[in-house]
Amino acid sequence: MKKILLLVGLFASVSLSAQSLREIEAIKKSDEYVCAEGVGKTLEEADQDAYNRLLKSSALVSHVSSYSTEQTMSTDGNTSSSQYSDNITIQSSLFIQNAKRYDYPPGRDGSYRVLRYIHKSDWEHRYDECKNRIKDNIEAALYNLELNNIEDALMYYTWAAALLKSYPHNDIEVEGVKVGVRQHCITAIRKILSDITVEVVDKKDNNQPNALFPCTYFLDFMYQGQPVQSLPFSYYNGRDWSEGASVKDGISAVDMRSAVNNFEIDIDCLQLDLARIEQSDVYTILTSPAGNLKFDEQVIKVKVDDAILGEKTGGIVISAESLQSAVTNSLKKSVEKHKPVESEIKDYSKFEGMMSSIVDGIEGQDTQSLRELFTEDGWDDFQKIVTEGNPSIIRKPEFRFLQMDSLLLCKSIPVRLKFKGNRAFVENVTFRINTNNDMIQSVAYTLSYGAEEHIMSMDWEDKGRLTLLTFLEDYRTAYCLRDIKYIENVFADDAYIIVGTQLKNSTVKASDGVVLNLPAETVRYQTKTKNEYITDLRRSFHSKEFVNIRFDECVADKGYNEKEGIYAVQVKQHYFSNNYADEGYLTLAIDMRDEDNPLVKVRVWQKDRNPEYTAETMIERTVSTGRGIY
Repeated sequence: MKKILLLVGLFASVSLSAQSLREIEAIKKSDEYVCAEGVGKTLEEADQDAYNRLLKSSALVSHVSSYSTEQTMSTDGNTSSSQYSDNITIQSSLFIQNAKRYDYPPGRDGSYRVLRYIHKSDWEHRYDECKNRIKDNIEAALYNLELNNIEDALMYYTWAAALLKSYPHNDIEVEGVKVGVRQHCITAIRKILSDITVEVVDKKDNNQPNALFPCTYFLDFMYQGQPVQSLPFSYYNGRDWSEGASVKDGISAVDMRSAVNNFEIDIDCLQLDLARIEQSDVYTILTSPAGNLKFDEQVIKVKVDDAILGEKTGGIVISAESLQSAVTNSLKKSVEKHKPVESEIKDYSKFEGMMSSIVDGIEGQDTQSLRELFTEDGWDDFQKIVTEGNPSIIRKPEFRFLQMDSLLLCKSIPVRLKFKGNRAFVENVTFRINTNNDMIQSVAYTLSYGAEEHIMSMDWEDKGRLTLLTFLEDYRTAYCLRDIKYIENVFADDAYIIVGTQLKNSTVKASDGVVLNLPAETVRYQTKTKNEYITDLRRSFHSKEFVNIRFDECVADKGYNEKEGIYAVQVKQHYFSNNYADEGYLTLAIDMRDEDNPLVKVRVWQKDRNPEYTAETMIERTVSTGRGIY
């Protein structure tokens, strides 16, 4: 997949030499420029007036229209002259985002005057950049669709469709084939949405008096017969729309104002939080009145079966007969693909009883009674998890047990976490039981089923697979819980750390009055020491109400012989918080020769997959000497 560039305003920055007022007047008279002046009581008012006049100028509209020879296809597949007119407005507004600015000296009456101007040839540069961005977004959508990642496929297709509103032509070569991209994007989005099915598989009643949400429906999300990996959505709760819901590994839940026999779900194709950070021009288009993209298929009408609607339940009931659903059956088949794990334990009934007690404790909000089931460290882990996001059980658990020496891994209890701003995440919680004392010694969030399947399907010995799996679960959980103590302990003092930060554009005013809007680089990469990284991370965590990270596209490798105990893994990381979001590839090299004290020796985040930092190359480049990796 080719790199998707972030270009705020779509232009490269321009360096200006000092310009005299005479030169500015020459620019105003030149046919090579589009210009407009604005006046106001403040510089800001004058600049806004200049911008508005420039956007409405006949010279600009004429210039942009000269490139737009085709009408635009709407989301229903029809061409529309009004949509064409709207797109000319969008193209014009994006074209002048990088318009240069000159501030005249203040007038004697205290008024201000500002000139905004842009060279017509800049359109050619914007034209090529936009074309490449559309192509890259479509190729990213196709790549994710192959991986059955419909969340990102919908997002990239929608972002491409948004950019097409600012692009004057239709034919673009994608993967060696010239296609009509407007029709391609619209058809693909509608097809993906049409193949999503949502089913209510169970219900839980809230029996508290005057409960705001007296019932919760448990949902299965499937796409072409497979559980939906992840997907954000909103839904109508019987009175208004609830935002910020999400799916993980095919399951989710919705709280309803009353028991209803049907309701609507609205799939979020836009991903505005991520667009604002990664492709801000897309965000500008999607949030403009003329740029809204809405598809009939993204609103799914969900019917509640009469048998479920008539049930009266007082909470989650654990029984021998577990909940049967399309998601449950599909995930069972997925587990069958794992390389079997040998186990000396034949009867798991007492451990199932432990897990059932934990489910009851979480559901009844009475976790203190569970203290005797945990070691001190395990209890600390559990307390962190049950105090984060007010977890609630959203599915009758399907317990699985995997044995690694004396450690028994219990997978897993599905919960929903809810945060301020109506943001909700689905997690599965895994418990690790020490079979020497039958006590839970650690607790963590699981990986996605896709990431776990990759690790557990590898042709490694049981211990190697489970060691890497439990480490990644602990690593991910530490970031989700903002556990800076764990992170500080797990990074080696000499760790090689590369961080990447998504940048925004900046405005610079020159001494001669010229103001430049400078697009930022796509990403700024920095190498940091452990102390610098931990200090910055602690500061970042303090500013966040929640953090949620998800791993996909897992590729792992391990060392042999003199490199035995050294592991490397590369995953696609999705990062969400209340004030920041991004996606990129995370590569880790971990020294696990001391099993009780794993150390991250290399941590590299990059926007795109880099062959210099794959799991395989990290193993090839490591040479273990004593406790070091070089």
